[in-house]
Amino acid sequence: MCLIFFFAGTVTVGAAKNSATLIAGRTIQGVGGGGMEALSEIILTDLTTLKERPLYIGILGLVWAFGSILGPLIGGVVSHYSSWRWIAWINLPLLGIAMCLLPPFLKLANDRSSLASKVRRVDFIGILLFLPGLTCFVLAIVWGGVLFPWSAWETILPLIFGSLLLIVFVFYELRHPEPLIPFRLFKNHTTTAALFGAFIHGIMLWGVVYYLPLYFEAVIQHDPLRAAIDGFPLAFTVTPMSIVCALLIDYTRRYKWTIWIGWVSSTVGLGTMVLLGFNTPVGIYSILQLSPGIGMGLLFPALGIPLQAAVSTDDAGVAMGTFVFFRALGSTIGVSIGSTIFSNVFSERLRHLSLPSNFPLTDGNKAINFIHTLRNIQLPVNLRIQILEVYAESFKFIWIVMACLSCIGLFSTFLMEEITLEREDVGRQAFQESNEQ
Repeated sequence: MCLIFFFAGTVTVGAAKNSATLIAGRTIQGVGGGGMEALSEIILTDLTTLKERPLYIGILGLVWAFGSILGPLIGGVVSHYSSWRWIAWINLPLLGIAMCLLPPFLKLANDRSSLASKVRRVDFIGILLFLPGLTCFVLAIVWGGVLFPWSAWETILPLIFGSLLLIVFVFYELRHPEPLIPFRLFKNHTTTAALFGAFIHGIMLWGVVYYLPLYFEAVIQHDPLRAAIDGFPLAFTVTPMSIVCALLIDYTRRYKWTIWIGWVSSTVGLGTMVLLGFNTPVGIYSILQLSPGIGMGLLFPALGIPLQAAVSTDDAGVAMGTFVFFRALGSTIGVSIGSTIFSNVFSERLRHLSLPSNFPLTDGNKAINFIHTLRNIQLPVNLRIQILEVYAESFKFIWIVMACLSCIGLFSTFLMEEITLEREDVGRQAFQESNEQ
């Protein structure tokens, strides 16, 4: 079903003739993509024992890390050198392969309960409270200080309305027998730290993945293809470190030390990225990507292990689904935080420049769209350098905030316990027996 939703959304995006259709297609894609991400983790969790799970979570983390890092890079190159519609169309062959592989290889035992009983278990009221509440809250953060001032009603109203809905949602869920987000997970320090870490990890990963290529385009003045190549040191450290981390945990049977190293490496690496300027040589900006890449790669699988070890077998699947949600929420917030920081800092720094009266760049809201123009427009050397410095300074504040968040994630590790990984019980999900086939 999730594959079908993603397929329908992909086709809608590729064929979109206006922004409304494009938004609708992306929404349908989001439903399918979010479901696929959560279900892949949940099914894997239910089918494996805790003893063997670190290796499989690492393999799955490798796939997600590979896609998360290379996806935006490939998308940027495709959209620049071809039609943006190919960002949608290139998904179709992959979807076709997945649809062909699922029926013969993923034969799960059927749930014998009736459709009516399954529908009654769905927390529809929780969904109706949570989705609009979260949407309004995130929208306010996205356009606060960017599209509208923080003091404008367009920002304040959705922020207050979204916050109120989320507060009502929390109180309602505390009394629901099968809540959308099981708050019992937060009664354990280890699970709370793991879920919080997943949220922070999503913020900083996407804060870097999204804005680092823009730094190469705006400040180093490279085209999208070269900017994608410039980001390879990050891409090719995050991805292999995910599987390396899983193998290390599987071998040592301990996870806390990998999480420590991951947060420290990320914090130090993101902190040193403030050295990225408008004249940073290729060797320096390549080396500066290694430490955050190693750290974020280690954290990709490592943060899910303590969560699995700390919950009961019956809660393992829902715990992993919640983990995926927090990581995805962090990725959304990460891009939003980066946008707000960049636009506000850029607008502030731009006001101190003596620009011509007819200069097309007037504030931070237009800065990203102006990158292509900046590479081709004729400007006095001094003015160009000043503008590049404003871009570099704006990106620098993003790296600083991401480093601070990573440091907070590091301190959250103190709440974690080193729990044994030797349990061999499995979840309720299973493959079909031969007599069911």
